[in-house]
Amino acid sequence: MHTKTETKTETETNKQENNAGGDNTVVCSEPPTAPASPIPNRMRCADNHADLGASPGAARFMAATLAINPSWFRTLPTALEQAAALEAYRSAQGRVTPRDMEMLKAYYASGLTHDRSNKAFWRPDSRKKFWECFGDVLTHADRWAKETRWKPASARKKPKPEEPRQPEGPVVDVVDAAAEIASLREEMGIGGDE
Repeated sequence: MHTKTETKTETETNKQENNAGGDNTVVCSEPPTAPASPIPNRMRCADNHADLGASPGAARFMAATLAINPSWFRTLPTALEQAAALEAYRSAQGRVTPRDMEMLKAYYASGLTHDRSNKAFWRPDSRKKFWECFGDVLTHADRWAKETRWKPASARKKPKPEEPRQPEGPVVDVVDAAAEIASLREEMGIGGDE
């Protein structure tokens, strides 16, 4: 909504868009100045977007969750999505670990849809639904990890480098081999010292 006191420049640089939920978002062409944040400025530009820049932990959480599903990084989260991400971050209260994020990424990459009891695993495709139901998704991912016996990369056994293998059979000394060959030649009457 534009007031009559806005200048022509402000009216041209700001435009109003409708979100999927029917809410209006004012999108700025010039982002506000803010402290450095892992979330690009254009993600905080609209006036009704969640202020993820105020919490570095929330910004890291959102960036980490966007990395779970490669298609989620293709577009910027909407105001509603950012608000859902912020709420998921607050509900986790800092208890979500890098191991959890690694597990969620593996969970989303897995093709396993049901456990051995034929109970389905749930992976919402929508970022907003993922953040809104973050606890449920994490519960399904934990169940998937138990079902598949998934372990984080740090806990997996590293394959031992293969040691050089000895040839099968007895190893013969060069001097002994030369003597044996010479005695065989003599027995067979093949060449020799003349």
